[in-house]
Amino acid sequence: MGEWTRRNAAAIYGSTYGPLQGQTAYRTTSRAGKFYVFAMDSAATELIVGPLDRPVREVKLLATGKPLTFHTNGKNTSIPLNKELWEQGIPVLEVG
Repeated sequence: MGEWTRRNAAAIYGSTYGPLQGQTAYRTTSRAGKFYVFAMDSAATELIVGPLDRPVREVKLLATGKPLTFHTNGKNTSIPLNKELWEQGIPVLEVG
């Protein structure tokens, strides 16, 4: 748990509530112009994040910095997920 917290500290410490609340598949926090998506449903094959009031330029796995594929359709962003993302706990995605 301590290692997971260290790798995802930007989404936890000094953050506030994110732009989307009340979602069952994910939770969000926000900090310094970015927001963070905590993927809660390990059975999900994709997350639909939105509607958002600004365009998404990048999505990456916060713990490693690895860029992730995403597709934007209007105000929603689709992020494909694979099982490897959960290998080290709940994946946290940084959206910029």
